[in-house]
Amino acid sequence: MDFTATVVLVFISFIAGFINGISGGGGLILLGAFLLTGLPPQAAIGTNKFIAIIGSTAAMYNYIKQSLVRLDILIYGSIHIILGAIIGAHIASAIDEQIFAKFISLLFPIAIIFVFYIPSSSNPQSLLDNRPLHMGDKYIKLPLIGLLIGFYNGIFGPGTITLIALCLHYFIKIDIVKSLGTAALLNWVSNWGAVISFNHSDYIIFSTGIMLTMPSILGNFIGSKMAIRNGAPFIKKFLALALSTSFIYIGLKYWNIANF
Repeated sequence: MDFTATVVLVFISFIAGFINGISGGGGLILLGAFLLTGLPPQAAIGTNKFIAIIGSTAAMYNYIKQSLVRLDILIYGSIHIILGAIIGAHIASAIDEQIFAKFISLLFPIAIIFVFYIPSSSNPQSLLDNRPLHMGDKYIKLPLIGLLIGFYNGIFGPGTITLIALCLHYFIKIDIVKSLGTAALLNWVSNWGAVISFNHSDYIIFSTGIMLTMPSILGNFIGSKMAIRNGAPFIKKFLALALSTSFIYIGLKYWNIANF
């Protein structure tokens, strides 16, 4: 990899981390850059997930420091999201990825509409957002959210943090800022299963991944700081951007738009 390509990837890794720290979805940008440099798809995805895991620790630090993570949700959701990711990764080769991607792409415009119904006022420390989980939350909603989104992340992946945050906001009824902080941690847990699988298959280029972790960490740190400081109105814009980017990416790749 020449010097110019390296500099460009460092910059893109920072931008991707910045977007991930706010709303998720930044990984698509870095994934696209990897593919343009000629990296094989499996290596691009594996290396991208490795960078995302390391980089997102900065965002998680900020959200945890500000008490914007529901650890009880992590306890009841993490096992199921890991299980879903493992199932998705194992059956990825057994189903038609194109059909699955086309089906999923139809859900993104609906998710974008839901983004605009998120209240612009934000109070993640309210009593409502810190209420104990109901039985239905623990044993029905969170397991279903974990299994379905974990499966999606294992087999496909774009926009996972965004989708988790929307599910937590609408189905568990917590503030969008706290939903995003919790979603970042759940996604981090889910990605470990994928990274272990990719590493086992030698699909992670560690020399590239390690080089790009620092700009990703910096981007995640700044992005999450801005999300916490500016609240729901700021986050809504980036949620819509992340979902729109995922929708366009899927449309170009799997609906054969412009022969992508």
